[in-house]
Amino acid sequence: PETALADLIDNSLAAGARKVDIRLDWRGGDPLVEVLDDGAGMGYERLVEAMRFGGEGPDADRDDADLGRFGLGLKTASLSQCRELTVASRRDGSVARLAWDVDRVDDGWCADAPETSPAGGLAAIFADTGDGTLISWNRMDRLGGLSGLDLDGFNDRVASIRAHLAMTFHRFLSGEARRLAVNVNGLALTAWDPFCRHHDATMVLPRDVIRGPEGSIGARSYILPHRDRFDSERDWEEAGGPGGWVERQGFYVYRGERLVS
Repeated sequence: PETALADLIDNSLAAGARKVDIRLDWRGGDPLVEVLDDGAGMGYERLVEAMRFGGEGPDADRDDADLGRFGLGLKTASLSQCRELTVASRRDGSVARLAWDVDRVDDGWCADAPETSPAGGLAAIFADTGDGTLISWNRMDRLGGLSGLDLDGFNDRVASIRAHLAMTFHRFLSGEARRLAVNVNGLALTAWDPFCRHHDATMVLPRDVIRGPEGSIGARSYILPHRDRFDSERDWEEAGGPGGWVERQGFYVYRGERLVS
């Protein structure tokens, strides 16, 4: 779920969003997931293209900040988690809404145009806001990772989602890149920097450039502080982030300021 939600946030960034709200409602083991942004929104024709599989391929002209590649992220990410995907978008005061229902694609691969989105907290907010897009995941797939959990298990998954997004988008959350605020179930995410650059004992090595036939890649190495350099064991554990220090050491690959691997 955390990887799929990160794909949706990519789309929000491409739409110029400054804020993304995510709500995961347990609903007794049959969750509803909603993602609402304040981006530019889409008219009906643009929404049709966004919901078309492979609508914009790798050769399409894209803004430098657009993290899209094959025109599949919204659909494949969402349908990896749910059996019903609904997207509602408002642009210039007009709302367009389309839905994919996995159980109905045998009828001819036609998206539905429902009057409303699944009833949820962010759907109610979307009804009274300005331009932006609401994505709803309903009827979660049993293999997606969120369905059929008890409340404690569900809350553990929400915590994992928060940690993953705080790492993946840390340059946006901190304002190092274009600032983006992300809330998960009403709580704001705080950036987690895998290089611990805020600590005085972190050693930053010179930047290198790896040149190739289609462009160049900047590479920089960091030597992380020894645990004795932290004020407390708790500070050391928190700086280590999800999985701890040993698991988090290695290579981090970014594109457009977004951690991709």
